[in-house]
Order: sequence, then structure tokens, then C-alpha cells
Amino acid sequence: MSHSINKTILLGTVGGDAVSTPLGNGNSVVKVSLATPRGWMEEGTWKEVTDWHNIAFFGKSAERALKIQKGMVIFITGRNQTSVYEKNGVKCYRTEVVVDMKGELQILGYPSLTRQNRPQGSPSPQQQRTAQNQPAHQHPQFEENWRDGEFGSDDQIPGF
Repeated sequence: MSHSINKTILLGTVGGDAVSTPLGNGNSVVKVSLATPRGWMEEGTWKEVTDWHNIAFFGKSAERALKIQKGMVIFITGRNQTSVYEKNGVKCYRTEVVVDMKGELQILGYPSLTRQNRPQGSPSPQQQRTAQNQPAHQHPQFEENWRDGEFGSDDQIPGF
């Protein structure tokens, strides 16, 4: 038995209504795209990039996912799965987060203040609170002062 973990946890905004596709076995797969924005302060200006995730629901999760509409906020747990296919002689890859009987779907509804209601580039109220508590020149800690071997050698790791 292999010892590994393939678990994805996402909280984000749905980019379009759920689309159901029948499978050959009588079941359906329901698919949505999920946006998860991430942001940072750079030279006193809030920057933001949105990552898009392909989500595929199966089984009972698929039945519930039919209620998902564009703009809703959802929380999911699932696993990453990459499919390989050929298109016009070119090998293509598609990675999806699969939510099946081992996964979880929570439909949290619509946000009270959506990105469409804010001027472009302006931070959300949560981002504003966070930014106010930090100096403008501060960057995420993982980007600062990284040196190879900063945490010492393997000899300093305690045994189990």
C-alpha cells in the first residue's frame, strides 16, 4: 500500500452555472469552474490574480451540485485528477478536482459584496483590514530572506 495524500480544499466563487453531462452508466457528472483570488501588496498597491479550477462532481455530490449558479460561493474538498487526451495530434492535459462520495460540497450562497460591485483593483473589506494592519512595504514572509539551508542540517532534525 502506498502512503500518499491527494486532497484538495477550495473556497471560491463559481464562474458559471453548473453543467450536467450524462455518463454511459446512467449517472451524470456535473462540472463548474471555481475562482480563487489571491492577492498581495506590492509597493503600496494591492495586486490580485485569480486562479481558476475545474471541478467535477459525481454521485450524491453531483445531485447537489445541480443547484450551483454563477456567482455563488462554495466550499469543496476533493482530489486532483489529471486526464490525458489527444486533440489534433497534440497531447493535452486537463486537471480537475473530483468531488465524489469521499469529497464534500457546501453551497454557501451569494456574497453580500461581490467583486463586480467594487472598483477594479480595489481590495475587499477583508483585504483592506489586513492591509491596514501591515506596513505597505511588507511582503509575504516566505519571499523574504530565504537562504538555502536556513533551517540547519539534517543532523538537527529530532528522531522519531
